[in-house]
Amino acid sequence: QIVSHGVTHRFLTYHEKESNQEIQQSKRYLEKKINQPILIFCYPEGKNNLTIQKFCEKAGYLFSLSIKN
Repeated sequence: QIVSHGVTHRFLTYHEKESNQEIQQSKRYLEKKINQPILIFCYPEGKNNLTIQKFCEKAGYLFSLSIKN
């Protein structure tokens, strides 16, 4: 299974204005490249918040993953 991780690997919580577009672009790019749906997003460095989680849901991801440092 291929998962999305963002286009530029930036901390999405530090760049919320651009994060919605970053999350959507990553999904579209990968889906076009492999011709399969991308259902999972993995937060860069595990950093996320409710806003970023909502962006992932809006983009159409079924799951999003984080890590605990």
